[in-house]
Amino acid sequence: MNKKFFAIIFLMVFVIAAGTAGYMIIEKWNLLDSLYMTSITLSSIGFGEVHALTPAGKIFTMALIAFGFSLVAGIAGLFTSLILQGEVGNVLRRQKMRESIKKLKGHHIICGLSAVGEAVVEEFSKTNQKFVVIEKDEQNIEKMKKNFPDVPYVIGDASQDDVLVDAGVEKAKAVLTCLNSDAVNIYVVISAKSLNPRIKVGAAAVEEGADCKMKRAGADYVVSPQRIGGMRMASTALRPNVVSFLDIMLKESEGEWRIEEMAVPEKSPFINYTLEKSRISKNTGLVIIAIKKASSGRFIYNPAASMLLEANDIILVLGNTEKLERLNQYISEGK
Repeated sequence: MNKKFFAIIFLMVFVIAAGTAGYMIIEKWNLLDSLYMTSITLSSIGFGEVHALTPAGKIFTMALIAFGFSLVAGIAGLFTSLILQGEVGNVLRRQKMRESIKKLKGHHIICGLSAVGEAVVEEFSKTNQKFVVIEKDEQNIEKMKKNFPDVPYVIGDASQDDVLVDAGVEKAKAVLTCLNSDAVNIYVVISAKSLNPRIKVGAAAVEEGADCKMKRAGADYVVSPQRIGGMRMASTALRPNVVSFLDIMLKESEGEWRIEEMAVPEKSPFINYTLEKSRISKNTGLVIIAIKKASSGRFIYNPAASMLLEANDIILVLGNTEKLERLNQYISEGK
C-alpha cells in the first residue's frame, strides 16, 4: 500500500510539473502564471484563464484536465481503500483478541487505567501474569499499548455485566477495580460477585471511609493508595534502607529480587516432607522467609527445618524471576 501511495504522490507532482512546463513552453508564460493555470485546471475550480490560450494551449489544457480527473479518482480510491483496510483490520484484531480472552482461565481482570491501574498493569506484565484490562477511554488504551502492546483489553464500562463477561469474569481468578470513583468501584464489586461468587475482588478506595462500604459490597480486600502513600513517605524518612531494599525487590531492573508466594499443590511429592528433606532452598536457590499453614491460616516466620509441608500451604520466598520459575516446577514435580 505504501508503494501505491508514493506512486500517486509522484504522479501528482509529475503532472503539476509537466503542466507548468507545458504552459511555459507552449504559451511562453512565466513560472507563476503557468503554475497557477495548472493548479486551477487540475482542481477544476473554473477561474478564468490567466491569458488567452492559443489552439495548442487549449488542446494541452484538455489533456491536462483528463489527467487531473484520473489523478483525483486514483487518490480518492487509494484513501477509500486505506480507510476500509484500517477498519477491517481493527475489526479483525478485536475479534482475535475476544477469542484469546475467551480461552483464558484463572486470570486477573484490571478495571480502569488510573494511576493505580497503570501500576498494576506494569507489575503484572513484569511478572508474566495472565490478565485483561477493562477501560472505557480509548486514549488510555492507546497509551497503554505503547508500553505493553500485547496486553489484552476490553473497551467499555467495567460496572456493566456484559463488559465483565467479555473480559472472562466467570473464569477469572480475581478482579482488581482501580477506577477513580468509589461509587463505580462499588458497582464493579457487586457486578463481579454476582457473576462469579467465587472470584476474589480487590478495590482501590479513593476517599476516606469508602473501604468499609466496599467490604460490605463484597470486596475481599480494599487498598487506600493515599494512606499507603503517606506510610511510604513516613517509612522513607524513618527507615530509608528498608524502603530501598523493598524497592529493589519490586523492580526487576535492579537486582531482580522479589518476594513471591506459591502454594504447595495437593499432588506435590513433598507432602508431609520436612523443609530440610524437601531441599527446596538448596535446589532452587530461594530463601524461604515464611509459610502460611493451610490448616490454621497462621504465618510461620523463618520456619524451622523440621516443619512439615502440607497440601495448600503457602510458601513465601525471596529470589529472582528465574529461581521463582524453578520453584514452580520443583514443588510440583520434584525435579
